[in-house]
Amino acid sequence: MDTQFRPDLIKDYIRQLVPALGGVHTPVEPTKLRHLFDAKDYAGMLAEIQRTMRLHCKVQLIEEEYPPEFSKTKGARVHIPRSLPSYDDSAFAQACILVCINKKSPFFPFPFECLVALMAHELAHIILRAIQHPLQYSEEATDLTAMILGYANFFTDCLDRPVFLRDSIKNRFRTFFYKLMRKSPQDFLAVGRLGPNGITFAATLILTHQEKYFHHL
Repeated sequence: MDTQFRPDLIKDYIRQLVPALGGVHTPVEPTKLRHLFDAKDYAGMLAEIQRTMRLHCKVQLIEEEYPPEFSKTKGARVHIPRSLPSYDDSAFAQACILVCINKKSPFFPFPFECLVALMAHELAHIILRAIQHPLQYSEEATDLTAMILGYANFFTDCLDRPVFLRDSIKNRFRTFFYKLMRKSPQDFLAVGRLGPNGITFAATLILTHQEKYFHHL
């Protein structure tokens, strides 16, 4: 995963995304999501994140059956129809989109903050596609979209949460490999492409947002 820290790119993307998304949203309060997480109601979590993002299409969560091309370590994936109607089209409400949570990942169960960030990231893909934004295929812009829409704190908190591998012989080899490569499990869980420094930098800009300030980045 490319985690090169590129502050100028982050600033440029934020400049483009903030007006397209209607400004920076108020940070999402975690209490309701935490209750759903504790109850293992992952579909409820996804629906609540979808509600806060004002995403009025049909989104279905698949927790176990995922396509063969799914990375063994990747936490989540979204399947968006090629013919997705635009956000302002009345047909958008009837669009059906699948979000897959990889419960066979060696990192599952994911920490609360990481699971929220993963879900917000996948739903942000839908938003960028639906508004036909020029950055719709950028993983960095997708992270930033989720952060602008109220989930910046979850991304930064995810950096501080330990991610553990389920105990198995295969995962013991993975742990040895990560130490050898000086990597952490977070590097392979793959919430976008910003990387730790990029997430921290972007969150600082987004959470201290003032309209005039962004015009002068």
